[in-house]
Amino acid sequence: MVVCKDHHLASEGGFLPTMLPELEGSPGPRPRQNRTGTGSSSLRCCTCAALATLAALTALVASASEASARQTVPSAVGLSTADDTLPPSAPAGLVARGSTTTAISLSWRRSTDNFVKGYGVYSQGTRVGRPSKPSFVVGRLACGKSYRVAVDAFDAARNRSTRRLIRASTLPCSSSPPPSSGPAPPKPPRAPVTDKSNPQGLGFNVYSGQADIHDKRIQDTGDSAILLHGTESDGVVRRVEIGRVQNVVGWATHGIYAKAPGGLFEDIRIDNTGGVASSGITLRMRNQTLRRIWIGGGFQHPLTYYEHDGQGGLVLVEDAELHCTNGQTCIWGDDSNGPPSPGLKQQFIFRRVHVFGPAGMKFLNFMNYTGPGIEIESSFINGRPVTAADVGSGIPASKVTIRP
Repeated sequence: MVVCKDHHLASEGGFLPTMLPELEGSPGPRPRQNRTGTGSSSLRCCTCAALATLAALTALVASASEASARQTVPSAVGLSTADDTLPPSAPAGLVARGSTTTAISLSWRRSTDNFVKGYGVYSQGTRVGRPSKPSFVVGRLACGKSYRVAVDAFDAARNRSTRRLIRASTLPCSSSPPPSSGPAPPKPPRAPVTDKSNPQGLGFNVYSGQADIHDKRIQDTGDSAILLHGTESDGVVRRVEIGRVQNVVGWATHGIYAKAPGGLFEDIRIDNTGGVASSGITLRMRNQTLRRIWIGGGFQHPLTYYEHDGQGGLVLVEDAELHCTNGQTCIWGDDSNGPPSPGLKQQFIFRRVHVFGPAGMKFLNFMNYTGPGIEIESSFINGRPVTAADVGSGIPASKVTIRP
């Protein structure tokens, strides 16, 4: 209700201010007419003015309410970024997964926040990357130097966490001679060892989340012994022995089939004597680290890489002994992307890798290689040092570096 305080009306009509309805035609008390007739005209003017004022106030309140709703109503997935003032947690578990003379590969665990958008990577205090995933390769570094590398997280509201800092070094500018004893052998599983068998299918099937498979003995599977799916990074497989991988499914089977990025595989022994799997370890995505690997027992290609996500990274293989039956190449890779992003884009480092197979076999060959380069250090084929002639024609010679 609106009170009309028209003093001219009150003095002429001789009555007090009257309560008027909010809307014309609404039920409510009506002012009585004065004897001279002038009160009715003045009252109508008062009513018009009151209603106009009421309309303006109503529009103002509605506009303010709408603006307030835009700022305070939660979004479909949580509070709006305007309400988010807390930074994400600092990335934990920052480690250097591998290095070359010119690059350092980093990985870390995901930060926790409703609006995490990505990470900042810093070298010597300068930001050098802005990845959305918890891994990154810092490149264009000098050989034989120590670097301060750090990572922070940021969210959709531009809040940034504190930085995690470590020191990591590139490889020396000159490598030492290869050890005479060959690559370091895999360490056996630690007790207690878990045995796994599945003649009709997979051994371990990690469909989501981070893999953590260790101290296992996997024998007699009808499909791959270990299958890692999805895009979760930082999966770990350690101290695992695999034997007799069969094929009851009608497609290619593997000792380990890694379809997720950022895997760490250490102390793996795969002896497929009596099995029919096509590959010992097959990698599909970026940033993989393999250490102390032994693969043999009838594989055509003990180690293969199929480019899947089209994102560059680092694949590091150290201390591996591979036994091949293919007469053309032992380590093999291909590009499965096709347009619009063709090419095998990873940087590869093979360090102390010994391969054995038929005479004339290549150490490795990658089809359609477009990555930054391949480094082969202290590696041998059938007991002799690897040379440029042991690298297949799918890799441009300018992208291969071989060190004793």
